[in-house]
Amino acid sequence: MDWLKKLVSLVKRSEILPEQKDSEKDSSEDADSSEDTNSESANSESNCAESSDSTNSMNQLQIGKERFDENALNEQIMDDFFEKGSLRAPAGAGDNEGDELDSSSNRLKIASLPQFFAKHATAKFEPLKQELSAEFKCFDERRETLMSNLEVLRSAKLLNEQLPTRVLQIMEGNRESYIRQHQQFIKQCAPSSTITYRNCVTFCDYFNQNISRFAKQTAKSHTVLAEFFNNEVSAINKDVKNLSEINLQIRELVDDWADEFALIEQTKENITDLLRKTQTIAEIKEDIATTKEKLAASEQLKEKLQRELGELRTGDDFSQFNGIDSEKKRLWREIKSVEDDIGHTFGVLDRPLRKLQRVIVDNKQILDAYVANPLNALLEDHSLEIVNILQKLHLNVNDGTLGFVDKEKEKILLRIDELSKLTLAAKQTKYRELRGAMRILDEQLRSTRVLKDIDDATYKINHVQEQIIRLTERLTALHEQESKLALDDLKICISERLSKIAGKGVQVI
Repeated sequence: MDWLKKLVSLVKRSEILPEQKDSEKDSSEDADSSEDTNSESANSESNCAESSDSTNSMNQLQIGKERFDENALNEQIMDDFFEKGSLRAPAGAGDNEGDELDSSSNRLKIASLPQFFAKHATAKFEPLKQELSAEFKCFDERRETLMSNLEVLRSAKLLNEQLPTRVLQIMEGNRESYIRQHQQFIKQCAPSSTITYRNCVTFCDYFNQNISRFAKQTAKSHTVLAEFFNNEVSAINKDVKNLSEINLQIRELVDDWADEFALIEQTKENITDLLRKTQTIAEIKEDIATTKEKLAASEQLKEKLQRELGELRTGDDFSQFNGIDSEKKRLWREIKSVEDDIGHTFGVLDRPLRKLQRVIVDNKQILDAYVANPLNALLEDHSLEIVNILQKLHLNVNDGTLGFVDKEKEKILLRIDELSKLTLAAKQTKYRELRGAMRILDEQLRSTRVLKDIDDATYKINHVQEQIIRLTERLTALHEQESKLALDDLKICISERLSKIAGKGVQVI
């Protein structure tokens, strides 16, 4: 009975009781009142139900005999690259090695890379596949054994049931906690339904993390239950230890193949890069071809427009236009000469006429018009009233009323004498005739379409020339982009790595 005394002593010090209820810790708690005892019993019943559900759940988690699909061991090789088709093999890829690899030269087309790589990468890891399958089969069997032994512990009877009620309550609480924690551990450590390199590494790391935490969580319950059910607890411990050993063996197997997996991953990345660049080059070549077609069409259109422009400039319509245009330019020179003459004529009289504005009463409106703009005033002065005004100006200058003397006075009077009615009428008539002739020429030019046709052709030529410049620049940029996507070094690298994977020489072309 020494063990019972020891247990009672431990109970009094509360050293074997779980500190508090937690999903990952012991849920039983030392309590002195009947209310705490009832609560503890209720928790035990709940834990029993949870344990039963966990058992059913584990039965649904049975792993099949074969975890591997046909195409892949390494998920990093196969997941998005081949199975999900994020990078499809180019059209025309061979379906068997006879179509993929030229046996005489060991030359392999880029289009056949995905199939060739998948086939030989999978075959290379066939031995590891068998070993891992065996290890995981043992792992599954040991998990099932552990579940069975937990049920044995749940139904185990005490050799001596004449123990204090308080001791029995402590034992039951720790048994339920111990079983529940083991069931949770088993669920957490369930392997993936498909074994891949990534899944193996993740599984081993996760198992190691859980087993360390699990050992701390079950330490107190293990101490208590070992006093009551030593054989059952020992069997469970043996199962957990076997699971740890199998996990270690799985990790060692994977680590032994780490360099091979690295080779596979690097090769996959290289092939992905090569296929992407090959696709990009194909798109660039297509763009180059399209751009060249557009450039040739633009150059042909430019030549056609230039011929049409030449025909317009050498045609009868353009010759007629040139004749009219030349005559129009001559008329403009004559008109400008008359305007300058009238402006110069009245320029000498500008100051005298302004002084006359202050003393004249009659024809003041006409005088104001001549002071403001002599040319327009002369054209509007149909009766030439300016002649009468000039006579008045002559009298006022001559008698000194306006204050002009000596040479200035003589110059003004001489200019007034030159502006007779006949002289002004001649200037007026000549200017009107010239403006009338100009209006006729303008009407003739407006009725001639050749100038508009020439302008249209010139505009189109300039527009096409801009297109040619843009297309030429784009073509240069595309060629530069294509030259940067060098594939030779990448092909050599893939060839070397595929040769290691396939165990025979391979030359990617």
